[in-house]
Amino acid sequence: MSMDFEKIVCLIKRLLPERYHGAIGHAKEKAVTSIVIFIRAYTVIFLLTFAELGIGFWLLKIPYAGGLGFLVAVVDIMPILGTGLVLLPWALVAGVMGNMFLAIGMVALYVVITAIRNVVEPKLVGRKIGLHPLATLISMFVGLQLFGILGMFLFPLLLSLGVQFKRDGLLQSGFAQQCD
Repeated sequence: MSMDFEKIVCLIKRLLPERYHGAIGHAKEKAVTSIVIFIRAYTVIFLLTFAELGIGFWLLKIPYAGGLGFLVAVVDIMPILGTGLVLLPWALVAGVMGNMFLAIGMVALYVVITAIRNVVEPKLVGRKIGLHPLATLISMFVGLQLFGILGMFLFPLLLSLGVQFKRDGLLQSGFAQQCD
C-alpha cells in the first residue's frame, strides 16, 4: 500500500466530487497532527510511569531499579498488559517466600501507579487532542471493547478529528462551503 499510496489518493480524488478535495487535505493534516500529539501524550505517560517505577523500586531496595523500571514501563504502555502483569505476580511470589515488606511494597506501588495513570491519562490525552477527559476515557474504553488495542488508540483519535472538523465548520453543513 505504501508503494501505491499516490495511486490510491489519486483514485479517491477521482471518485469524490471536486468540492471535497480540500476537505481531504484538511482531514489528512488534522489526522497527522492528532497522531503526533497522541504519541507525545503517551510518551509523557510512559516517562511518568518509568519515574514512578524507578523511584518505587529504589525505595524497595531492588537492584537495577532504573533498568527494571524501564522494562516494566514498556510492559505498562501496552494497554492489555499493564504494570499489574509484572507487579502483582512479583508481590505474590515475594509474599509466598516470606518477604512481606516487598510484597506489600509491590502492591502499594501498583495501586499508586494505577491511580495516577487513571487520573493523568484521560486528562493528558484529552487535553492534548482537544477532548474532554471523560469523552477521551469513554472513547478509549469503547474502542478497546470493540476493536482491542487498535480501537483504544483509534477511537479517541477519530473523536478528536470529528470535534476538530466540527470546530472548523466542516461538519455543519457539508464540506462544500469549505472547499470552494
